[in-house]
Amino acid sequence: MNESNNNIKFLKRHYLWIVILLVILTGIADYSSNQMTPVLNKQTVITESESKSIEYYSYSWTYHIVRFLVNAGYTLSISLFISVFILKKIEDEENLLFQDRILKLQEGINKNLFDEIFKKLVDPEIFDLIKTDIINRESIRKNAKWVYDIKEGDQGLLITQTISYELFNQTRKKTQESMTLNFMPDNDTEIKIVGFKCSNGSSLIHDVNDEDGFSEKSDKEYNFPIEPDSHVNISLIIENRYQKWEVLDNHNSKYPLLGLDIEFNYPTDYKIEVTPSFSSPLKVRTDHNGKRVYEKVRAILPGQGITYKIRKNIA
Repeated sequence: MNESNNNIKFLKRHYLWIVILLVILTGIADYSSNQMTPVLNKQTVITESESKSIEYYSYSWTYHIVRFLVNAGYTLSISLFISVFILKKIEDEENLLFQDRILKLQEGINKNLFDEIFKKLVDPEIFDLIKTDIINRESIRKNAKWVYDIKEGDQGLLITQTISYELFNQTRKKTQESMTLNFMPDNDTEIKIVGFKCSNGSSLIHDVNDEDGFSEKSDKEYNFPIEPDSHVNISLIIENRYQKWEVLDNHNSKYPLLGLDIEFNYPTDYKIEVTPSFSSPLKVRTDHNGKRVYEKVRAILPGQGITYKIRKNIA
């Protein structure tokens, strides 16, 4: 049994060279047989009335043996190649299925173990929330950045929000993500999307600006695929025109974020107050000459964000 297995392993490992060698040897034999010439034979046939002399050509027994070996060699080469090729394909498929089953089993064990440990550390309600919003999600947003550029407009403040992040596919399958750009108009605020960009490395998937037909009366949906263990870069620019000089507004995320940078660019004669709705403190890293940058927020949950108040300094 072991010897048979060793022979099969040897064939699978070296079958291509064996086939090439067989084809070469068979080709040489084929060429040699074609160089053989038939022998002229004469035979006298005697009948009742007469006798005839018949001439015919025939090949020697060596030729017939060589032709038999040639046909057998070609047949064996083709059969060996096809058989081992199919066998390797089947084994490769079985190995992939086996590896997939092992990975799924390992994931199941890790997941159950994680669940049991985590449940002992936090309340079940909080654990279920984290499991639904983060652990079981196929995609997760990372390395987000919220930038607010504040200027004075004709009739009030103009705030341009630039929202960017990386959307990661956490699965081993290709996922199809989508983004719907909609509008929530306010009585004293004009909200306008002026740019949306989605890219995969250096390849642009969507690059849309205000001239391409954004409208306050309709929603726009954009679809984009994400390969396994890969991500796309998302950038969204929103323009907010207020009919007032003092603004109290908020920005909350619909999705969990891992890693968030917040930046305000504002006129130096204005005052900015920012209050977070998440538990971790929001610390100022730099605040100089109309530019305020906060320290990175490690993570926020859906519905969390900031409330900001912008007003002019009164001398």
